[in-house]
Amino acid sequence: MSTTPTAGSGKIDFSKSRSGSNRSGPAPQLMAALEPGGNRRHLTSPRSRVSIDQYGTASRESCSESEEQAKLKKSRSGARSSRKEEPLLPIKSMSAPSRRRMPQKLDKLVESTMDKSEITEEFMDQLRTHKILTYINEEDKKMIYGGNLQNIVLQLLDWLLTEANRKDIFRLVRIFITCYRKFFEPWDLLEILINLWHSEIPPDENENEYKARTWSGVMLFLSEWIDAQYSDFSDPATFNELEAFVAEMPSNIRKPIISKIQNSMKPKVKDTFCLFEPTKDLKLVPGRFDLSDLKPNQIADQWTLLDFKNFSQIQRSDFLSSTPSEHWNLMIKRSSVFTLWVASEIVQNLNITKRIEVIKKMVQIGMRFLENGNFNGLMCTWGGLNSVYVHRLKKTRKKMPKQISEIWKSLDTKLSEEGNFRYLRNAMEKLVKSKEPMVPWFELVKKMRERLDEYEDFLLESEPKPSEKQEKSEVTEKNEKSEKQTQDQRVINFAKIFLIGEQILNFEEIQENNSCLNLENPQDSQADILIRNFLEHLPTYDHEVLWKFSHQCESGKKEKEGK
Repeated sequence: MSTTPTAGSGKIDFSKSRSGSNRSGPAPQLMAALEPGGNRRHLTSPRSRVSIDQYGTASRESCSESEEQAKLKKSRSGARSSRKEEPLLPIKSMSAPSRRRMPQKLDKLVESTMDKSEITEEFMDQLRTHKILTYINEEDKKMIYGGNLQNIVLQLLDWLLTEANRKDIFRLVRIFITCYRKFFEPWDLLEILINLWHSEIPPDENENEYKARTWSGVMLFLSEWIDAQYSDFSDPATFNELEAFVAEMPSNIRKPIISKIQNSMKPKVKDTFCLFEPTKDLKLVPGRFDLSDLKPNQIADQWTLLDFKNFSQIQRSDFLSSTPSEHWNLMIKRSSVFTLWVASEIVQNLNITKRIEVIKKMVQIGMRFLENGNFNGLMCTWGGLNSVYVHRLKKTRKKMPKQISEIWKSLDTKLSEEGNFRYLRNAMEKLVKSKEPMVPWFELVKKMRERLDEYEDFLLESEPKPSEKQEKSEVTEKNEKSEKQTQDQRVINFAKIFLIGEQILNFEEIQENNSCLNLENPQDSQADILIRNFLEHLPTYDHEVLWKFSHQCESGKKEKEGK
């Protein structure tokens, strides 16, 4: 359920495309893009000019008090009064234990924050009693360590109403909305908001003040939910429940919500542009060309288009599901194949002169990837150049041209693992902030997801697991209602949710920046289509063969010299 706008079929503007057909070699000045304060040639792209069609009326238009709605409201009210549930805590009186400073490992919100083995028994007792635990981190920002669904929502509403600086709280709300479907359905969350809206007024509370406070919190949360993830209401039953809920609101309160719903339902169309101009004056025969027939920019540009297209199809569910989609797996597979292809093309040349020419071309391809903002392609190329099969060819590297050697040396520094790939991360963050299209190094995305998968989703289950002495009948006798109540009391590992949500929002921000690209270029030349087909079926050797070729290239025997 991607919230990323799809590139529309707007006007194609080739004046904004990147032209590189006249480039004959690498551009060393591009290495400045990997410097902490370096500059990079900016892609001048038309910013998204959104054109919206008028919202059609029909059944969604409104929430006026028709007879049918009045009957529905009455029936819903009767249904609520018959519910035998524990009353929700009023926002004002909700008591959530909080520590000004928790242990350092928890305060930094790193791995140990998601590992309940690091929590003291005192904190676990608080979680068992209150089903919520909050703290203030080193940046003086309020955070939730863990809680059940209901109490997390209540705590967020409380902070929305009481915090002077609500920017960080809205970020927490956005993260929660992004990830809650890992555990619950939209209906469960909507039901909590509806129940809170209709909760009984405590005896010591002023009715008007209590309603104003409670309703304001619900409205802020619901408004953020609709803005962030309106697709949650795509299910007819959930949408009907939302529509009926909005219809019950006073007219002066529901207008902003109706407006948000209408805006969310409007089709969003962006003007898009092509990233590259079609390749001209290049005649290729299908199945009868290889690396030597193509220029570095032609390979890098078409591979970049494939990377952009595949990257745009990755969904939010890939981060929340235990089984990634085919697009996620394809991104990983293609990266691995490209790295092997780079190494294969180099070591299969026993002639040292030809081998150096291939290395030079691969370095130029990597620099073109950097220019295109394709960090995934750059790292795949560097992975092949720095593979053990190529890295051991010391004689070959000594005979490389000075310019290529200098770029190689610079890449070795800027793409190193120092500081967890500090230079690379800084370069990618700069492009995100400047809202330029880019493809991040996908291996970093993959590793972060895999690291988070190691930690448990829940800090506490609602009930201890039945012992062996308990008869199976005691477990199977639970009805659906009691099972739901059991699930509602599970304490969610919010520290893990926070990091997953941050990763998803950063990922979708990049996808949003890329939505200005027209990835389905109708003006592709025949050469472009053939090049992409070639890149989708790259010839590679397995590791055993690569080792054999590498040792044949430099095995102590006299090298074959080119003419």
